[in-house]
Amino acid sequence: MGHSKIYIRLELLIGVWVGLWLTVSSCTSNQAERPYIIGFSQCTGGDAWRQAMFDEMQREISFYPNLELIITDAEGNNEQQLRDIDSLMKLEIDLLIISPNEAAPITPKVENVFRSGIPVVVVDRRTSSEVYSAYVGANNHEIGLTAGEYIGQLLNGRGKVLEIWGLKGSSPAKDRNRGFREGLERYPGVTVEHEVMGMWERDTAARRFSLHNWVLDSIDAVFAHNDVMATAARDFLDSMGYRSIPCIGVDGLPGPGGGINMVLNGTLAATLLYPTGGEEAIRLAADILQRRPVQKENILQTTIIDSTNVRIMKMQADRLYSQQLAIEKQGDRLAAQAQVYRNQRQVLIVVLISLILAVALAVVSTFLLREKQKNNYKLQVQTEEILAQRNQISQMAEAAEEAHNAKLKFFTNLSHELRTPLTLILGTVESMQRKVLDAHIQGSVKQIQTNSLRLLRLVTQLMDFRKVESGKMRLQATRSDLLIFVREISDAFGELAKKRKIDFRLLCGEPSIPLWFDVNKLDKVLFNLLSNAFKFTPEQGSIFIRIELDEAHQKVCLQVEDSGRGMSPQQAKMAFDRFFQVENQGQMGTGLGLALSKELIELHHGKISVDSVARGGTVFTIYLPMGDAHLKPEEKAEDSAMLDQGNYLWYGSDLVEMTLPFSTSTEKEMLGSRGVKSHRILLIEDNSELRRFVGDQLSEEYEVLVAADGEAGIKLAFEQVPDLVICDVMLPGESGLEVVTQLKQDLRSSHIPIILLTAQSSLDQQIKGIQAGADVYLTKPFSMEFLKEQSRTLLRNRERQRERYLSELKIESEEGTTPPQNQDREFINRFIALIEARMGDPDFNVQAICEELNLSRVQVYRKVKALLGYSVSDYLKLVRLKQGRQLLLDSDRPIAEVAESVGFASAAYFSTAFRNRYQQSPSEFRSRRSHEARS
Repeated sequence: MGHSKIYIRLELLIGVWVGLWLTVSSCTSNQAERPYIIGFSQCTGGDAWRQAMFDEMQREISFYPNLELIITDAEGNNEQQLRDIDSLMKLEIDLLIISPNEAAPITPKVENVFRSGIPVVVVDRRTSSEVYSAYVGANNHEIGLTAGEYIGQLLNGRGKVLEIWGLKGSSPAKDRNRGFREGLERYPGVTVEHEVMGMWERDTAARRFSLHNWVLDSIDAVFAHNDVMATAARDFLDSMGYRSIPCIGVDGLPGPGGGINMVLNGTLAATLLYPTGGEEAIRLAADILQRRPVQKENILQTTIIDSTNVRIMKMQADRLYSQQLAIEKQGDRLAAQAQVYRNQRQVLIVVLISLILAVALAVVSTFLLREKQKNNYKLQVQTEEILAQRNQISQMAEAAEEAHNAKLKFFTNLSHELRTPLTLILGTVESMQRKVLDAHIQGSVKQIQTNSLRLLRLVTQLMDFRKVESGKMRLQATRSDLLIFVREISDAFGELAKKRKIDFRLLCGEPSIPLWFDVNKLDKVLFNLLSNAFKFTPEQGSIFIRIELDEAHQKVCLQVEDSGRGMSPQQAKMAFDRFFQVENQGQMGTGLGLALSKELIELHHGKISVDSVARGGTVFTIYLPMGDAHLKPEEKAEDSAMLDQGNYLWYGSDLVEMTLPFSTSTEKEMLGSRGVKSHRILLIEDNSELRRFVGDQLSEEYEVLVAADGEAGIKLAFEQVPDLVICDVMLPGESGLEVVTQLKQDLRSSHIPIILLTAQSSLDQQIKGIQAGADVYLTKPFSMEFLKEQSRTLLRNRERQRERYLSELKIESEEGTTPPQNQDREFINRFIALIEARMGDPDFNVQAICEELNLSRVQVYRKVKALLGYSVSDYLKLVRLKQGRQLLLDSDRPIAEVAESVGFASAAYFSTAFRNRYQQSPSEFRSRRSHEARS
């Protein structure tokens, strides 16, 4: 502990030393940090004037160590300049300098940058709006005006001019053209006869100017928007022999190739000074970033340069250039001296810090011995505490082991006790099966046997687990033929495979496979795998058993592959965990089978694995070593292999369970079809045995439909419209509560009473069931007689409700009161209103009624029968006869006309139906009523 503190202090001292050195180094460096980043979006950088602007900016920014300049070149492309601006924004610049290629396309982007809070300085060319921080540049309108006046004077007020434009969409070109035209207005005799689009480029201007050679005889001067285009025009004029035509440009740059030299050597008659504004733009940017006030419009001065002042202008430019070079050289020398000073200072600081660190280390070393002694004492105390805790944990572990062993002992004793009554039950059942019993009783006895065998199998599995945990389960391996053994086990599943139309095959390319294994233990493993395969494989699926020899590794590979629903990767990882069960499989179990199978295979010194894909099938693979070198002497049995006498108890229950009829999602099986039953009940239950038991009990009184899941139950309820639904709450897919909700909300099934069965007995669950619309909520275990009585009561209540509907219907009631509104009453009202509206139509029949109600014929028939007690056709005839009877009483219309008005195709059919209903013909009824009225 003490050493740790010393080391921490030492590390802190070293950290302080390094931190001081870095701090001093950074403070003494003249390479100051640049917290402000300026982005410059240049429209093009391919000419001397733009390069001069770059040079000015670089020279000016060297005086501001806290500024950094990033330059992009759009090369005269609007789209590229927009992308350049986006790139600069991603670099999180603090200020944007921009020289737009063309005003209109760039303006919206500049406005967005400005509104985002980033200052914008516009240089040389303007945008189409004034949404920016500042503008730097010469007055292009004034330049054009000066050029116009100069050419007017040069031509003595008479002549024709050819104008070479820059980029027509840029603001300098438009302003210079406008100013040039205004400057010529003072000289009416001077006109602009031709225009050439030079695009600011020498080559473009030369090419397009050459296309106008036919106008050379008619022009007296050339005005170009910059010097490079004016120089191109001069060269072409000279080549064509027109040396006398003067050329005037704009820029007035110093140095070789600049406008000043061109005027000096006579190439140009004149040029207008157009300052680049590079220095001014950087100064403005620095003022803006440092929150100093600036002017929005910063107009640079311009002047005409011709033969009268060109020498003076050149001398001034050369002198400024020489001074600038001298300043740059001095700056380089100062930087070199500063670097030497920084290096010397850093060396001195390093020496001082090293001395301080040496003293500190000496001080720290004096405490090492004392701290070491303290740490040794603390370690001794901690060691004693750890030993005490270890002893306490050991005692707790022993107590927990004793408690665990006591639980296991109790559990084992209880399992042994369960085997005795189960054996007695099975013996009694077997003796009953040998007697001649009623088919119904025989089925009940069969269910008792099946469930007793299942319980006995679970007890056996639990006892096997106890043996494995306690190390008492011993391997008794014998040398047997694995192929014959597997074939005997698979034969037990043959009938089940045929019944469910499953492709069940044993695949092996060897005539025999001798192997050392414990037949009774491997039997349990193989049967468990096959049982699971058949349990989760649908009808017309496939189950394959493959046996292969891996002689290279001296192993036998046994695989059980099915095409069932499979497992997810997470479920497959936990498949061999004890008590793990795959959720939502619709098949409940204990989760012991695969875990026990893994223990038994490892007892054989083998391995078992699973490879499964959800909805893609499952493959269980077992590897067993060949030969007997891996077996201990006590793991070999002396006798030959024999299956356990009670082996049938191992897999008998599953075989019986799987051979019982299993209801799939499309099952429409009717139970108890003996005789004609007055009511039909739909039973929705996923447990096959409980479904058969309840169905058999109810089939004594009712016609029973069954479904194994909620989705199939809902579909069957809509198709068959039963009189009662009995539904389990816990179902695969749609739960019982969801089934109740859907049936009660649908017009086709809203009248059907529903009984919910569930193992959840809490008050909250019962309230949820009633709120969903269930009429009765029964918890498991329940009395079958109570369920039958509840069914009878609900069906009697439905009969009373039907009678009440009939008593409230206008056709059955003298007063014709309208019943209260609910879903069933609304259906009856619609049904009766439809009949009354169209009963005079002889073509109006049951099919037309079903189409109007948007229901199938079976659904309409069952719902009307359930609510009114009549078939649809009988009720339609009844309404027509009652209406005809009323017409016979209230009018003197002929009987044939009355029959036609109420929808009978002929008077004879009307008379026959009338007699059957009222025991007299229509004419007899009318004459008797007339006689009674006279008397």
